[in-house]
Amino acid sequence: MSTPEGNVLNAVCEYLHLRGYFFFRLNNVGVFDPVKKVHRSLPKWSIRGVPDLLIVWKGQVFFIEVKAPKGIQSPEQKAFEAMIEENDCDYHLVRSVDDIANLFPKRA
Repeated sequence: MSTPEGNVLNAVCEYLHLRGYFFFRLNNVGVFDPVKKVHRSLPKWSIRGVPDLLIVWKGQVFFIEVKAPKGIQSPEQKAFEAMIEENDCDYHLVRSVDDIANLFPKRA
C-alpha cells in the first residue's frame, strides 16, 4: 500500500492488531481482470461505499472509513454512512492512528 490512504489504513490496522482488537477489512472492489484490464463487476447484493474496516468491541459493531488527511468520501461512501446512522449504528471517518486511538484506547 503505497498511497497516502493505504499508509494510514495499514497503520490503523497495525494499531488495532497490536492491541488485540477483533477487526477485519471490508473490500468491495471487483477483482481485477488482467486480460480485459478492468475490474469485474461486484457480485449481486454488494453495496458500493462499504467502509474499510469493521470492528467488534464490547458488544458493538463499528464501521470505520479510513482516509488520508486530505482524502474525501465518495458519494457512495456518504450514502453508506447515512444508512448506518439511520440504523443507529456507529460509523467513523478516521485520518490517522491518533483518530483510531481516541475511539479505541490501548487495551491492558
